[in-house]
Amino acid sequence: MAENVVWNKKLLVVSLVVALAAVALFYVYDSLKQARLTGEMVEVLVWKRDLTPGEEIGRGDIGVTRIRREVLRDIQGVVTNAPEDRALVKEHTRVSRYVNKNDFVRFTDVRGGGRSAPSVKIRKGMRAVTVPVDPYTAPGQMLSVDDRVDLIGMVSLKGKPAKAYLLIENLRVLAVGGQPGEATQRAPGGGNVQRYRPSRTVYRSVTVETIPEVAVQLANLLPRIQGKTWILVRNPADTRMLYP
Repeated sequence: MAENVVWNKKLLVVSLVVALAAVALFYVYDSLKQARLTGEMVEVLVWKRDLTPGEEIGRGDIGVTRIRREVLRDIQGVVTNAPEDRALVKEHTRVSRYVNKNDFVRFTDVRGGGRSAPSVKIRKGMRAVTVPVDPYTAPGQMLSVDDRVDLIGMVSLKGKPAKAYLLIENLRVLAVGGQPGEATQRAPGGGNVQRYRPSRTVYRSVTVETIPEVAVQLANLLPRIQGKTWILVRNPADTRMLYP
């Protein structure tokens, strides 16, 4: 009888070991299956609130989320949660452009974190020139980066009363009121997120792109203009010159 009890205990122990091994194998199999379905996951950084250019990153402004590594390869410049990446967006670092809550943190969002400075929008051989404009006649939110404009100014020639003249045509806009950012930004889901900026409604300057020779001509001409220059907004596709 004693031998039967001992033998039953051995069978019970063996059964428990087999059961535990089966459970372990199931979890391993399930993990491998999930890994095949979802791919390897990577931790990346996301913004926890909206920030404006020049604003310092504070405690709690950055969160962590997980995405598939293959998705990360398709999105350029996203900051991962790796120590060497996170060191670039530490507390008190300033952002270089508008960022939206829940957007991925990118190297170009942070000053010094990438090479996409606003000046890279200037085409080679061209120059950026800032022109003062009349805030009361500025076209408000109708004007945005990459639009085309003409400039009008009141000029007095040979002692005659001042008259409006078309100063220059077909200038590409690089910044409005000192803001080089674009009117819309890309959301992680692929859609466009409109940024409403009250400061874009009234502004006192517009930065345009021109060749160096014309920049010098503008520098000589602007002091002779009575008051501020006026802006004529063109269709971006309209590059015709009325006065060649």
